[in-house]
Amino acid sequence: MSETAPVMVPLAEPRPLSTAERALLDALVDRTGHDDLRAQASTAVVWSACSCGCPSAGLRVTGPRLSTVDMARFSRYGRDDYFGVHGYGGDVEIVVHVLQGVIDELEVYEDDGLRPALPSPAELTNVEIY
Repeated sequence: MSETAPVMVPLAEPRPLSTAERALLDALVDRTGHDDLRAQASTAVVWSACSCGCPSAGLRVTGPRLSTVDMARFSRYGRDDYFGVHGYGGDVEIVVHVLQGVIDELEVYEDDGLRPALPSPAELTNVEIY
């Protein structure tokens, strides 16, 4: 018997971010110091959820797209199409994924099979951009 990998499942209707989601997204995006990302984050709505039941959220945003130059500058690997902002809240890991210049996801995970609670921004440690 094989397990199916989790996938993002579209919601029937987009919803606003919860207070906890908003706080984490804003805290991680603020670490970039980039006003265009802050502008995007301020418009974020949740349009999908992870099939495994974890609190990861697929995001839709509007606002200025980051240039490929900015994307490559943020990426530890010089990629112009992706970077992430990663932090820990205790045993929980949180990543804001930025794809093609646009905030795409607030990923929240712990060990496989666990459904962690969202930590507060005050609990974030080891925040890095990669």
